[in-house]
Amino acid sequence: MSKAERRFQRGVRFLSQGETIVTDRLHAMLIGLQMGRRVIATDNSYGKLSAYAEAWLQPFGDQLELRMTDAV
Repeated sequence: MSKAERRFQRGVRFLSQGETIVTDRLHAMLIGLQMGRRVIATDNSYGKLSAYAEAWLQPFGDQLELRMTDAV
């Protein structure tokens, strides 16, 4: 198994522990949705997660909640 596969499996094991995943990372958001978990994604000031979700993740509906962080 490659290093990338081991890291992916470790991430999946970590994320699978919860019913709801709260993250500010794109890959955690995507993996959580694929696992059927509810995901609360905290977006940054330039809206990377929101833009991605708008373009690609409409079928997930209520499973995905996007929140904006306050700029400091």
